Amino acid sequence: MKVKAESLFERASALHAQAVSSFNQSSSTATSNKSEYAFLQKILQSGTLSDRLSALTLLVQSSPLHNTKALDALKGLAERGKGKGGRGESLKALRCIIDWWIGGGAPDRKLKYFRDQPLTSPKIDDAQLLEWYFEDWLKKYFFSVLQILENVAADSLPYVRTQTLTLICNLLRSKPEQEHNLLKLLVNKLGDAEKQVCSRASYHILQVLQTHPSMKSVIIREVTSLILSPLTVAKGKNTANEHVRYYAAITLNQIFLQPGEYSVAVQLIDVYFRLFEDLLGEGIVVENEEDTYGKLISAILTGVNRALPFAKLDTTEASFYKHIDTLFRITHTSTFNISLQSLVLIQHLSSSLASQPGSSLSSSRSQSIVDRYYRALYSSLHDGRLASSSKQTMYLNLLFKSLKTDSDIGRVASFVRRFIQMLVSGGAGGTEFVVGGLYLLGEVFSTLPGLRPLLQGTPSSPELEVYDPRKRDPQFAKASASPLYELLPLLHHYHPTVSLHARQLLSSQPITSSPDLTLNTLSHFLDRFVYKNPKKQKPKGTSAMQPAASATDSTGVKRVKGEVSGGALPNDAKFWKKRVEDVPVDEVFFHRYFSRKNRGQTAPAGRDAGSEGEESTKSDSGVSDDDGADSGQQSDEEGFSDAEEAAVWKAMKATMPHEKGEGALLEEDDDELLSDPDAVSTAILDGEEALEANPDEDELGDGISLAEESDDDDLVAVDDIPDDLIEYDGLDAGTEQDDEEEWGGISGGDKRKRKDERQTKRKKRRTLPTFATYEEYARMIEEGPEDDI
Repeated sequence: MKVKAESLFERASALHAQAVSSFNQSSSTATSNKSEYAFLQKILQSGTLSDRLSALTLLVQSSPLHNTKALDALKGLAERGKGKGGRGESLKALRCIIDWWIGGGAPDRKLKYFRDQPLTSPKIDDAQLLEWYFEDWLKKYFFSVLQILENVAADSLPYVRTQTLTLICNLLRSKPEQEHNLLKLLVNKLGDAEKQVCSRASYHILQVLQTHPSMKSVIIREVTSLILSPLTVAKGKNTANEHVRYYAAITLNQIFLQPGEYSVAVQLIDVYFRLFEDLLGEGIVVENEEDTYGKLISAILTGVNRALPFAKLDTTEASFYKHIDTLFRITHTSTFNISLQSLVLIQHLSSSLASQPGSSLSSSRSQSIVDRYYRALYSSLHDGRLASSSKQTMYLNLLFKSLKTDSDIGRVASFVRRFIQMLVSGGAGGTEFVVGGLYLLGEVFSTLPGLRPLLQGTPSSPELEVYDPRKRDPQFAKASASPLYELLPLLHHYHPTVSLHARQLLSSQPITSSPDLTLNTLSHFLDRFVYKNPKKQKPKGTSAMQPAASATDSTGVKRVKGEVSGGALPNDAKFWKKRVEDVPVDEVFFHRYFSRKNRGQTAPAGRDAGSEGEESTKSDSGVSDDDGADSGQQSDEEGFSDAEEAAVWKAMKATMPHEKGEGALLEEDDDELLSDPDAVSTAILDGEEALEANPDEDELGDGISLAEESDDDDLVAVDDIPDDLIEYDGLDAGTEQDDEEEWGGISGGDKRKRKDERQTKRKKRRTLPTFATYEEYARMIEEGPEDDI
């Protein structure tokens, strides 16, 4: 049989050589004539790299069977060291080969070697032998190309390795040839020294799973063999790549599972717990969540939470309880956030165990796991790391879910009492945590009626029992022995929402609050002063990666990211015109502030406008006859506004430029001047008469401040104002007046002349009216030319 196969192979080889020779001697090819073929040969000899690659690709596409030399030339360009282009030439040549392979160069099945063909068949002809020979040559050719890809994937430049991963992924997604070796090359890059290459390899693996979902078990097995391989130890240190397990874990926990894939889910959970055992066997104690091991454990716990709803675990096996012990060890040796994730996972397992019927032995073991879980959760209430944790919302929801499903009322009472002690002490974080905790306590009291005696002062325990807060097990703390006195300090909390919720709890009223924790943060308080409409949050769908989380009870606290809409803006009239009783307690501050501010601004305008203005102000502000308290408050604000105006007037007066005589005038009684405008005019006239009676003082002022006098000449005295309108003298009047008032020097006989002119102007000012009537203005508009309007 072997001799016959060798003879058939030699015959097929001769047939192929004869076919190639006859093809080259022919005048035309399948796609070009003789002149075009000669042009391609000339490009191959003297063309650029891109031209040669294009020419070789055209030859291969025309007839791969007869252009094996062109394929060998492309492979030669792809090999490093045989071309002058270096890495760029190698990548371009490999891209040409793979594009041709994917675009139709290879069939959609695995190729066969010549020896694997049915050589014993009696119906073998030369055409079939030639086809089998070329398939054998093509399979060997692709394996050699795969070896080149392996060498290029180990290049020292991350860019070259990243481009190689893209080529490997395209081959794996399109053709099944050498898929095992291609998958191995792709998975091995999860342990690359560069993080970006590891991340890219993880992305390509998930892309392959989208194209071929049936490869989940194969890929999980390949990743498992990589991360659970024997580790090499050198000089007491683990030399295994730190990126392998982390990027493998985040790749596995992103595998999309569907109902019915129980074997895949169990396979994933087994890999996760084996990773846990390796980490704990190395004696690792996680102190920082941001380090490599902290992120690895977090990724593993995420994967377990995602795979657990799809898996059917056998609780009778010893391996299951071994996994539970591993989780409990993580809760005591890791950071708070990682411990919290472990508690979430244990709670899910314990609730599933409590709902499964079984034998007495299995039920006792399940009950021991439940009791152990509640002891761990009870001790976490005194963990000081909770105040600085970023997962306070997750912790509150876990606590609420655990208390709601617990059938032991005494244990729930111990949790409630210790939780309120933590809220009162202030060691749990900000005000939003306290508000969220009281909100969930209201839900617990409404769900479990057996807790109400704690609020009513009628303990359900015997009188001899005393509450012991030092017990490790909440079942034996005897929390029902006394009323819930720990809630009393919250009645006097500085935050109005906290004190309101405490009163509602003591009076057994429903909690009137929102489950959103961000509504009670300092940032939300400051955002109310932005005075803009918040953006509307786009609704998000359910999580495809965590269907169990999407199907949980809607009761629980949450944090809404982005701007939160709180109704009307605080500076809007719809808000500050509300009654105080209709305003939430946490917004009373805004209501009082903007009510005083806006009503204080509208009060002076109402006084100046008379009775008509008072009616309009009253209608605009929405004040009715029934609002007596509001009107009294408004009058107080008006008085406060008058005091503000007096202070402003004093400040303006202190900075106002004035002459010596006027300075004495402004220092008189201010209250009398502000309250009576006629007194102001009389005082100004008295000051002018005093200046006329003392000409020497005026002359001294003329010699010192000429600029002030020039400004004063432009003013019109009150006594000089005429009863009628001032006639228009034309443009030349001002020029003649300027000529008459031409200054002749500082000293001389012109001083008396200028003084007399100034007194004459003052007399004219006193005869002028202060304001013109409506009819006079109308007559000026009608009689005046249109251009002067």
